[in-house]
Parts: sequence; C-alpha cells; structure tokens
Amino acid sequence: MKTVRASSKYAVFFLVLPVLAGLQQDRTSLLERIEQLDKEIQSRSRELDWIHRKIEETEKSIRQGESLSMNLKARLERQRAGLKKRLRVLSRISREGLVGLLLGKDSIKNMRARLYYLQVLLGKDSGRIREYGNTIRKLNETHRDLEAKKKAFTELKGALLRAQQDAQRERKNKQALLEKIMHNEGMRRERLNESLQAIKHMKDMLSHPKKNTLVSGRAFRMARGRMICPVHARIKRGFGVLEDPVLKVEIRHPGLSFDTKVGQEIMAIFDGKVAYSGWFKAFGQVIILNHGGGFYSLYAHLSKIDVSDASEVRAGEIIGRTGDTGSVRKPKLYFEIRYKGRTINPSRWVRCAR
Repeated sequence: MKTVRASSKYAVFFLVLPVLAGLQQDRTSLLERIEQLDKEIQSRSRELDWIHRKIEETEKSIRQGESLSMNLKARLERQRAGLKKRLRVLSRISREGLVGLLLGKDSIKNMRARLYYLQVLLGKDSGRIREYGNTIRKLNETHRDLEAKKKAFTELKGALLRAQQDAQRERKNKQALLEKIMHNEGMRRERLNESLQAIKHMKDMLSHPKKNTLVSGRAFRMARGRMICPVHARIKRGFGVLEDPVLKVEIRHPGLSFDTKVGQEIMAIFDGKVAYSGWFKAFGQVIILNHGGGFYSLYAHLSKIDVSDASEVRAGEIIGRTGDTGSVRKPKLYFEIRYKGRTINPSRWVRCAR
C-alpha cells in the first residue's frame, strides 16, 4: 500500500473524528457532525443537572414538610389534652348547677367576682377551640402539600431515569462512531483534511497578538519552566511527531495530552485574559488565554467552561473542567502553548508529572 504523506506542520495525532452511519453522502462535515453530537450530549447533561437540583430541592422541602407535620401533630395533642381538661371542669360545673353557682347564698360582691372569672374562663376556652381548629386546618394543608411534593418527587425520579438512559444511549452512539472511524481509511483521510483546515483557522486566529494589559509577554517568558501544570494528571502523549497506524501518515502532536476523568479541575498556567471560550471544530469545548506578547495557552475537550470571553484570570485559577467533547474517545485534556500562532513545546514551560 502506498504511503501518503501529510505536512507535519499542521497534522495532529490527537484528532479522531467520527462520521454518522448511513450519512456519508450528507453535506455536513465530519467535524460538524461530532460537534452536533457533543452539543446534544451537553444538553442532556444540563438536563440531568437540572433534574438532580430539583430532586435535592424537593427532598429538602419534603423533609421540612414532614418536620412541620410532626410539630403540628404534637401541638394538636397538647391542645386536645388541654381541651379535655377544660371539658371536665365544665362538666363538674354543670353537675353542681350553674344557677347555684351564680345565685348561691353569698354576698353580691362574691357573686360578681364568680361571674367575672367564669366569663374569663369561658373566653379562654373559646380561644383554645379556635386555636385547635386552626391547627387542624394547618395540619390538613401540610398533608396535602406533602402529598403533592411526594408525587412530584416520584415524577422527577422517573424523568431522571429516562434522561440517564438517553444520555447513556447518546454516549454509546458516539463511542461506536468513533470506533468505526478509527478503522476506516476513507473516513480517517476525510477527517485529516478537515482537521488541517481547522488547525489553520486556529493558527490564523492566534497569529495576530492582541494587547494584554494584565500581563506582559516578558513576564510569561521569565516564568518559563516554573509554571503550574494545567491539570492534576499524568501526561499520556507528549509533543512530537508520530505515524497514523491506518493512513501511514507522519503526523504531528503539537501539545500535551493528559489522561483524565470527566470533571477534573483545569487551571490557568499563568495570568492572562480569555481570548476565546466555546466550541471549536476538532477541539470540542475550548478555552484560549492571552498571556501577552503573542503567547497563548489552549485547553481543549472540556466538559464545562467557567470563564467568559475577555475576563481576566490569575495563575492557578479554575477555568473549566475536563471532558470528552470533540474528537476523543476517552476523557482527556489537550493543552498547547502558542507563540504568534506557532505551537511550542509545552514541556519546557510547565511542570507536569510524567
């Protein structure tokens, strides 16, 4: 089989892009298709996050409702006991005779006092009865509210299960497509051509340095070899030239690839300003930091972005989370340092474990 050579200036080993089965004739490019899949997965992830938050809120509300119900039941028991005691007293008064109590052989002064106290007692009893009725009403309302929340909780658990199944199915579809592209020469060649275009776009975008008032290029140069690693993980693939096992093409890996789990913290290697954050063909979700003097750092395949364009960041600040967006089969962080658009070996600038 004839060996096909590609310019090592732009070709990159880390890009592995899928094509949708049965849609090879579609005009949508491979890079656009994988980005569409990633966005669908991201949307499903946001839906799952929302459901999880609603479940937590509902569980908390149910616990509060159950606690209120217990307190109301205890109050009701105390009120019931008090009313029983008062009824026994009123029953005794009834047996002794209210007429005798009021018109007994006694002074007018004592009769007036007895009447006054009787009115006070009956007034308090009326208030106790009203409080008892209010407690019963509040308890019934609490029970109805609890039943509604428990029903909503059951529905949320069902929605969570369905969303989890959908997300799992979408991820499996993506993995199957990525596996297919790995062993199809035609698809890999198409992917390589699209990748070269995407990388050229990236180079053009970063070839014209923008002024950074937060930090100077000189400060960045002075920190060479002493910058922090962008993630707490080991380097899986370093800077250099490799050969594609299917196309037999010499290709370049112009950065560092870290073997990670989804959701690990990504840190800015140095002070800088966010030049770009969002989706970028072949790279998935990306953050690019401007460190001044034409120096940029790039963080790719993110699952979450915690910064916005033009925001300023400090060395060590959390800027995002690792993921598997873009043309990768497993979670990873792909990291580059560029000077005026050209990639330079990051291993000479950051301190990372191997």
